[in-house]
Amino acid sequence: MTNIPFSKGEGKIVNIGTAGNQTKASSGFTFQFIQKHSNEIIEALIREKDPHFKNTFLQKRFNIYDNTLLNILCNKKLGGDKIFSDLFCKNPVQRVFRFLDNETNLVEELKLLNTVSTAVFLPAAVQELFR
Repeated sequence: MTNIPFSKGEGKIVNIGTAGNQTKASSGFTFQFIQKHSNEIIEALIREKDPHFKNTFLQKRFNIYDNTLLNILCNKKLGGDKIFSDLFCKNPVQRVFRFLDNETNLVEELKLLNTVSTAVFLPAAVQELFR
């Protein structure tokens, strides 16, 4: 689990997997992200477009969520067992998995975020926004 950025490659080199920044910082999960990224690379090459992608603003929100969680865990503000227990006990499992796969919409994310400790998450999120 890390939020250290990796190069996505340059020129004719397109990094994939962890080297291509496709590992989810908060969980270490990579496999599904590699599949999506590889498909995007293939589509770009077929269309003769640049296969080096920049995340959109909406995609970057998941980085903020990941960084916030890592901040909380690193600073021992709350244990991962409590956070994930709250997420899975207070939300439909499918929503939690979509969130972990970066596939939720803002409404779903607000519902999820409403089930964790605002007193812990909000200050950490503000810290991450201005880091």
